[in-house]
Amino acid sequence: MKLQWGKRQNLRSGNFQIEVWDNGPQLSEEQLSEISNSSGSTKADGLGLGLSIVKTFVERHGGILIYGRSPLGGLLVSFNLRLVNGEKGNGS
Repeated sequence: MKLQWGKRQNLRSGNFQIEVWDNGPQLSEEQLSEISNSSGSTKADGLGLGLSIVKTFVERHGGILIYGRSPLGGLLVSFNLRLVNGEKGNGS
């Protein structure tokens, strides 16, 4: 499986966006809905913790997870967060 990610900053609004996507199997609208409302894994050998942990982290920092279709065919997950104190960050 191929996994990619990207980052964008909007210094005017003080936000940055993170996107992570993969080339897994294409998901139907029903599957996308299940993922966004699920707390368990869709994989036979999965624990169901990955997206749950990310969702908790993002929401506790004032963001929201957005699920969609990846340009590679699988899942796209994105979220926005505010930069701390509006600082520009150093890229690390």
